[in-house]
Amino acid sequence: MPPPAPPPSRSVVWRSTLHLYTVGLTVVLGGQYFSWNAGLAAGSLAFLISIFLMGVGYFCLCCCLAEISSMVPFTTSAFGLARWTCGFYLGFLVGCCEVLQNILYVACAVVQLARLVTQLLPSTAPYRAAVWLVCYVAGSTLLAGGGRVYWRWNVILASVSLGLLVVYVGGSIPLLVASFPPLTPPTSDDVAACVHAFPLAASFFVGIEALNHHAPHVAAPAIVIPRAQLACMATLLVTALGVFFASLVHATADLPTALSPLAAGFQHIFQASDAVATALSIPATFATAQGFAQSYTHSLVALAHSRLLPPRLAVPHATFHTHVAAIAVGSALSFAVCFAADSASTVLFNVSLLCACVAYASQCAGFIALRRDHRELDRPFRSPVGVPGAAVSLLVWAGTAVALVAFQDDCYVAAGVTVASLALASLYYVAYAKRRQGFSPDELRSLLFAHVAALNARHRRRARRHSIDHVPTFLLQYFLPKAAPTKYKKSLPAIYRKGHKVRHVNCAVTVSIGRSVGRASIGRAADAIVAPNLPT
Repeated sequence: MPPPAPPPSRSVVWRSTLHLYTVGLTVVLGGQYFSWNAGLAAGSLAFLISIFLMGVGYFCLCCCLAEISSMVPFTTSAFGLARWTCGFYLGFLVGCCEVLQNILYVACAVVQLARLVTQLLPSTAPYRAAVWLVCYVAGSTLLAGGGRVYWRWNVILASVSLGLLVVYVGGSIPLLVASFPPLTPPTSDDVAACVHAFPLAASFFVGIEALNHHAPHVAAPAIVIPRAQLACMATLLVTALGVFFASLVHATADLPTALSPLAAGFQHIFQASDAVATALSIPATFATAQGFAQSYTHSLVALAHSRLLPPRLAVPHATFHTHVAAIAVGSALSFAVCFAADSASTVLFNVSLLCACVAYASQCAGFIALRRDHRELDRPFRSPVGVPGAAVSLLVWAGTAVALVAFQDDCYVAAGVTVASLALASLYYVAYAKRRQGFSPDELRSLLFAHVAALNARHRRRARRHSIDHVPTFLLQYFLPKAAPTKYKKSLPAIYRKGHKVRHVNCAVTVSIGRSVGRASIGRAADAIVAPNLPT
């Protein structure tokens, strides 16, 4: 047996932390360049409160995800946790929500980027689809190439996106000091408008959860992911407040409806034209689109590894070692959505956030379940907010979902699209995926213990009432379906006849997991992992 690999050096850990930190910035910072300004229509004070509440929700979520990553670093994120916490069917729906969220958000970002390009170059207006295609080809090519080129490109995008925000906020500080902008409080008649604007505050933070997908690509993920995630969240909180107050200094009458809310500030700081100031938002917008494209790639690969989607999507490229098929399929779907997003971007943005709320809620539930059922696991990082913080985060996502469903004045179109999408996913699951699904290598390595504990707990409760010599009846019937009850004890192999509880739990793995989804191969996969650990 080869000796275990030595732990990574401190310099390697810090380098991985920096790279992952830049990934978080590229995914999220673009949302601080556009979309959020529509929330100012509800009043600056009301929207500031919305940003604060949304920031608390995301901070608590990041603390929960950081602790989960330090316990069981895995790539399937909300999908893997939901399969264990909520069951295989609901886990599949959560995985679909992740994919839908990322695909729709990329489409909205690409459409926004094309509008920025059109404002800079009006002659490109008739060729919006060509601009979309160029964005997808460029982003997909960089993702498919992978390796050092991608990581260095990612660092460049993060540096440009963050650097422009620092210049924007820093250049606005003298004006803030000279005359702090008044905050307009909402009136009693503006309650519905405040609730309507609340989900838009998520634009400042959405996407931060994507860092958990990168566990296989960084050294010491149990250490690196929590550090990078919390550092990124702290940066986003600072930039969100800075951008909000700086935008109020440069506010114009059309700020809530402006294509680029930062353009007025850039125009003042750089003494540039409106078109050039608007163009400064293009790098961050492209970075966000590329970052979310990587997220839907990871989600598609996770579903394919579990055989819920064609396994071909999970096969890496022979040369680049990236999942080119998943990148191509996700980008093609997102490109097709752009044709709808061009005229209904607000609705699709709301659908994306609604799917995000489902995924976030499932991750908070998974954290609570891990805290409750697996306290013995080693936790290099412990969430400072604990279970109460997860409950607060759940309340934020529930409130966001209510605002998206009932207060958007869209005749419930966003809710209808979401429900219809999940209904189609359910039909697909029943007709195709249910009998073919299995455990991915990542789940077998990281979360099999949780599946075994959860599934066998139900079987043990039933076996206490119906057992022969402490051997569960369902286990006997599985191995000897035609034998008479009086012959069970004599004909069952000795390892199953002994009353050791550990043996019973391990023997039940094959049956419980296999029967729970109606797929024997899942049981065989679990048996291959657990059988060597049977006591002798």
